[in-house]
Amino acid sequence: NIEDPDVLDGAYTGIITIKARSTTIEKMNVGDLLPNLNLYDESESIKEYYVPSDPETVTKELILTTEDDIDLGTRGWVSLSDPTTGKVHGLIMESNTGFVEGDDDGIQIKSYVKQNIKLPGIEGDTGSVFLGRNAYEKGKNQITVIPQDFNVNFNVLFITDEDEGYEKVDSESEIFQTLIKTFPVFRENVTDGEEEKEKYSLTVSVHLAPSAPMGSLLSAALGKNIPYISAELYKEDSFKSAGSVGRLPIGSIELDFEDKSIFQILKSIIGMFDWRNISFFKKIRFPDLEPGTYVVKILKENLLFNREKQYIGYSIVELKSNEKVRVFCRPQGS
Repeated sequence: NIEDPDVLDGAYTGIITIKARSTTIEKMNVGDLLPNLNLYDESESIKEYYVPSDPETVTKELILTTEDDIDLGTRGWVSLSDPTTGKVHGLIMESNTGFVEGDDDGIQIKSYVKQNIKLPGIEGDTGSVFLGRNAYEKGKNQITVIPQDFNVNFNVLFITDEDEGYEKVDSESEIFQTLIKTFPVFRENVTDGEEEKEKYSLTVSVHLAPSAPMGSLLSAALGKNIPYISAELYKEDSFKSAGSVGRLPIGSIELDFEDKSIFQILKSIIGMFDWRNISFFKKIRFPDLEPGTYVVKILKENLLFNREKQYIGYSIVELKSNEKVRVFCRPQGS
């Protein structure tokens, strides 16, 4: 049985957008929830729906549900866009039918927004649109069971543009659906000739860099300027990754405390931390790195009397295997 038939109901593909805002950590201000949902529906016309850009609850705020019974038309596209800038993300299906044999053939659209994190210093929201099987028609019973051997193969194109809006997705749909018919279909692995590069991890231990315990987490959660240490990783002048440095790494975060007891809330907070990798020294681990020359920069952020971050240490690493390096820091300019 489908866990949440009102929202997903057997999703084939979809788009998930993320918006994060922090009052104290600039690097956490990323993404947007685009306000318009457009699609080409079974009436062979373009429809538009409003997407709330600032959801206010951890409960899914439904935009298109099962009962709305919104199916894709022959052009088979859906998009999220901002009409003021023209920015758009879209999906184009090769067809709107021919996926399964039966009443659930076709593509039905579901969409919702949700507030995932809400603390004094940080907010995180998601906006989602899913393309799934046609499991409901008005006047009929909803199909909520997926057969164990259920299998669907299809081609789908993701398209993004900064200024041409949903009209770009609409025009590209005709081109894609025409050209895809001439593409050969390979059922076997076509990348056997490509040798996959070995991946390694880099663990950086940081010394002589005092800061508040769990400074980045407290700064984000409380919205206060609490000093913390961060690291940035570069390869050949190209930025690769960044993160906070600490003695107790943070694992998975569950901040949905609604309808939970005090015991459950405490258990969730304790479970946020990766206790198996607790360390006497502050450290950060960068996984899944290709071989090459890397530069690690250590920075001190959110200083009490200076909002500018300070560069306090670095290390150059020739990565050929899993490596551990130590960086001894000193005040900027010394």
